[in-house]
Amino acid sequence: MNRHLTLWAVYHHWRLWFVVLTCAALLLYPSTAIRVHAAQPVTGSWTQLWAGIGDEPDFVLTVDPFSPSTLYVGTHGTGVFKSLDGGSTWAPINSGFGVKTQGYVTSVVVDPTNSSTVYAGIVANEIGRAEIGTGLFKSTNGGASWAAANTGIVDVGFSGPPADVQSIAIDPSSPNRLWAALQWGCGSIYWSVDAAASWTRGVGLPCDEGVVRLSPSDPQGLYTRAYGGIYPSADGGRNWLGAVSSFGACCVAYYGLAIDPLDRLTMIANDADGVYRSADGGLTWSLSLALPDVYKALTFDPVRAHTIYAGRNTDGTAQVEVSTDGGVTWADISNGLPAVGVKNLTVAANAPNRIYATTNHGVYVYGLAPAFQYAFGGFRPPVDAMPVVNTVKAGSAVPVKFTLGGDQGLGIFADGYPKSQQMPCGSNSIFDGIEQTASAGSMTLSYDTSTQEYTYVWKTDKAWAKSCQQLVLSFADGSVARANFSMK
Repeated sequence: MNRHLTLWAVYHHWRLWFVVLTCAALLLYPSTAIRVHAAQPVTGSWTQLWAGIGDEPDFVLTVDPFSPSTLYVGTHGTGVFKSLDGGSTWAPINSGFGVKTQGYVTSVVVDPTNSSTVYAGIVANEIGRAEIGTGLFKSTNGGASWAAANTGIVDVGFSGPPADVQSIAIDPSSPNRLWAALQWGCGSIYWSVDAAASWTRGVGLPCDEGVVRLSPSDPQGLYTRAYGGIYPSADGGRNWLGAVSSFGACCVAYYGLAIDPLDRLTMIANDADGVYRSADGGLTWSLSLALPDVYKALTFDPVRAHTIYAGRNTDGTAQVEVSTDGGVTWADISNGLPAVGVKNLTVAANAPNRIYATTNHGVYVYGLAPAFQYAFGGFRPPVDAMPVVNTVKAGSAVPVKFTLGGDQGLGIFADGYPKSQQMPCGSNSIFDGIEQTASAGSMTLSYDTSTQEYTYVWKTDKAWAKSCQQLVLSFADGSVARANFSMK
């Protein structure tokens, strides 16, 4: 198959000139904020958050993990835009990209431990044409300026700098570890252990990987899609095993692949027929939803168990679907969405009551019903939430303090919880817990009306010395909170 084809059809002259003139204005006035109507999401309906720039598609939206009102949008032809007020105003942040009319931004990733560090992946308009302003870029000041971070990445087929960074993944427990998926020009999965200062090509893959995903329970486990199917790595992307499944093989580039953050064996991906589901880590697949023309709009809800969202990338059709049973059944949630193609869907753990959709004609937001009865307000000192690893003396009693939005009584935990589980030190993986920390009769839980804080006293075991443990608080409303500990 000749893959040296233009990705995009030739644009009408009026569209091209609009984008060129718009970009010129942005270069002259780079700090100008573009004001739009502020959209408060309506539960059960879509509202336009941003009209975008002209008639150009928006490819990805990313929420700052430390500030849910800070949003990034990657566009086609106009670079990256940022909002600090939840989408009321937007400003271009493109210093260092070069010619922004070249290429489209497919990935924006924020360091989960430092929101000043942001990565962006930009794809060229034409296969084999590494244009100015394409490749992988890094910002250390929240996007105020960018610098190329491509050292070691080569598009083999064209012997040049990368023109096709389709996907970026970052290790939440060790953010200096990153992966980048390149497709055209005999791309591969590249890995970095020095925060993108240098990259090394993975071994064992065919050409044309379009996506890379990190296993939620194994910091060394990754998956990618190529023309040969689904490929895993067990050593952090250095070496890749043969295809575990030929699903999605052959001649079409499919970019959708997602892993359930609460169940690492459950995965979804797209094919020509629609959305497929695997319940065994990608070994076997079955059709879950007959939804054609899915691009990258496949995602799991980070807090609602077994909940999946999928969107159709077809102008003239409005279609976003949700499954709340892991892909067994689906329901349409397109209410209020105009007939626009959906490029991507985003649900952030720190903004769980809304879905963002980047489309061919702007950004939209959908209001979700509150996920949980309890409003978990995070852990209080002396315990810090993930990705921080708390250091305690094995055998000591740890006061685990947290809030739930007021006094919810003392029957707040799900049956059998809290639990703890030994975990690999240096991992930020998610576990369900296998060992109950205390019997119901001996559980020490109290509520302070003056501070509105709960305190659960976790009695650790001396035998845990020189190990790492994850404490799992599963609440009666279905929500879960976790904290990691290193035992001295």
